[in-house]
Amino acid sequence: MNQEKINLNEFISAQMFTSLAGCSAIVCGLVQLLKIYLPFEPLWINLFASFSVVCIRIVLKDCKNWREVLLGILQIIPIMLTATGTYEFLKNILEGI
Repeated sequence: MNQEKINLNEFISAQMFTSLAGCSAIVCGLVQLLKIYLPFEPLWINLFASFSVVCIRIVLKDCKNWREVLLGILQIIPIMLTATGTYEFLKNILEGI
């Protein structure tokens, strides 16, 4: 089993783009940051951020054939849903405090 060491000094590393949790955390943070400055619905910002993160992920994973690219693009949906669900979950918890 090949294990890579994770450098804790990096804020966003290439390894974060290879997991659903990492991609969703990046998208969730981007949406919250961009919705302050952009006059669009958060859903559209979420779609744009998810698409951007998936494109970066495809490049970092060095996808060469069309199947890998297509599967990468289809991962926009679970990344969007996970980022939205994470935000709503945390918002409900923090409102209850």
